Amino acid sequence: NSVKHIAWDAFANCQSLTNVIIPDNVEKVDRSAFENCTELTSVTIGRGLIDLSGGVFSGCTKLEKIIVSKDNKKYKNMFITA
Repeated sequence: NSVKHIAWDAFANCQSLTNVIIPDNVEKVDRSAFENCTELTSVTIGRGLIDLSGGVFSGCTKLEKIIVSKDNKKYKNMFITA
């Protein structure tokens, strides 16, 4: 619960990553954090995220769905909500 920020390139090029759950306590995800994770198919974003930098999922060629918490005030209308 103490992680509030996912840094630039934190998981870039991680070919074994298939889904990501960004927990409610994370407020910021830097550019390219998940870049070129070519097996990534789904992302779930928690209610606390307020800063999602550009290019976060660049090169994630199999990414099919991004689900955002219905309680996320910033991104809830941009993606599928749950």
